Amino acid sequence: MLALGAEALERGAERLRQGALGRRPWRDPIQAWWVRTVTGTRFPRGGKSIRATIPTLRPEPGPTLKSLLQGAARHRTLAGQFTPDERSALWIWNPIVPWLRWHYTLSEMIRVQATHAWHHARLAAEAASAV
Repeated sequence: MLALGAEALERGAERLRQGALGRRPWRDPIQAWWVRTVTGTRFPRGGKSIRATIPTLRPEPGPTLKSLLQGAARHRTLAGQFTPDERSALWIWNPIVPWLRWHYTLSEMIRVQATHAWHHARLAAEAASAV
């Protein structure tokens, strides 16, 4: 999941540098509500994972942790390359549900990733306490 967001942000950053990104599109009220929700303190339950993000039945801890750390580092590196105004100007179409044509700014995408990680941590804690 982190890699998908990082790839989209890196492409957006290149377009921003070239002056080809354009202004962030307008948000309708439903999208604005969704962004407030997924960047807030609770991530909605019940969504289906896209195929690219579904782990194997027995993921290897080493490569999995390495992938997570690399994805987070890509986001940090990207954020560090821009001024606050440039970070606000960097936006991407939703890389997880592209047909929806909703977008996120760089800071929103980072917050979505953080909220999503907390969501899975809560689910894991609930599962552990049920045994």
